[in-house]
Amino acid sequence: MAAPTMIIKAVKQLIFYVIGAVAFVCALISTMKFVKFCSTQKLRRLVIVHPSLNQSSTASTTAAAGLDGGYPADSSTTDDKLIGKEVWDEILLSLLKDFLLLLMFALQHSLMATRCFKSIVYRYFSLIVIERSVYVFITSLTLSVVLDRWESINIFLWNLDTSKSLLWWTLFSLVHLFLWMILFGQLCLMDLPELLGLKQIYFYSLGNVLPIKLKTWDLQIFYRHMRHPGLTCLTLILCVHPVMSIDRWLFATALAFYNFAAFRVTPDDYVYIDEQVERKEYELQRMRTKRRMMVTSQVK
Repeated sequence: MAAPTMIIKAVKQLIFYVIGAVAFVCALISTMKFVKFCSTQKLRRLVIVHPSLNQSSTASTTAAAGLDGGYPADSSTTDDKLIGKEVWDEILLSLLKDFLLLLMFALQHSLMATRCFKSIVYRYFSLIVIERSVYVFITSLTLSVVLDRWESINIFLWNLDTSKSLLWWTLFSLVHLFLWMILFGQLCLMDLPELLGLKQIYFYSLGNVLPIKLKTWDLQIFYRHMRHPGLTCLTLILCVHPVMSIDRWLFATALAFYNFAAFRVTPDDYVYIDEQVERKEYELQRMRTKRRMMVTSQVK
C-alpha cells in the first residue's frame, strides 16, 4: 500500500511543479508585455469612410490632429460634421472597451484573492498548495488579454518630442529605470518565489508547512492590509511619460484608484514596520561592530 501512495504523491508533486512552471512562464510573458506597454506609446490611425467618396477611398486621420473630431477646422460641410461625429463615436467606444478590460482585470484580481473564494475552491479540492500558482497564471492571462485587446486613442494630454532633446530623453529614461529598479527590489524583498507560488510547491514536496505559516502573525496581517507596493511604481511609470494619451491616462487613473481603494493599513501596521526597521538597524550595527572587531584582531 505504501508504494502506490508514494507514486500518487510523486505524480501529484510533478503536476504541481508543472503548474508552477507554466504560471512562472505566463507571468514572465505578461510582465514583458506590460513593460513594453509602459515604455512605449502605441499609436493608431482612425480610418473613416467619407460619405461623399467611393467606398474604396478613405479619409485617414488621427485624433491627435485636434479636438474637433479629426476633420479640418475650416470645413463646415454636413459631410465633414458626420465624419467628426463618427470619429468621436469611435473614440468613446474605445474608451468603453478599455474601461471594461480594466474592470475585468480588477474583478479577477480582487475576487480570486478573497478568503471566501480560496476556501470554496482550493480547500474544498485540497489544492491550497497551488493556490498562488493558479492565481498568478489566471492573472497573467487576464493581463495579456487586457494588453492585447487594448484600444489606443490618439488624444493627448501632453506630447513631448524627446527625439530632439537629449535632456528630456535622458530624464524620462532615468526615471523609468529608477522606478523599475525599485519595483524589482520590492519583489525581491517580499520573497519573489513565494509570490509566484513556487516556494509553496517546493515546501510541499519537502513535507513542510506553507511558507506563510512560518511568518509572524503581525506580518501576515500586514500582507492582508497592504496592496502590492509595486502598484505605486507602476502608476508613476504610466504617468511619467513624454506621451500621455487619454487611454494611458485612463489606465494610470484606474490603477491609482484601485491601489487607494484597497489600501487598509492600520496604525498597528505602522508600529510593526517601525519595529522591524529598528530591528534591522540594530542587526546591521551589530554586524558592523563584529566585523570591526575581527579586523582589529587580525591586525594585532
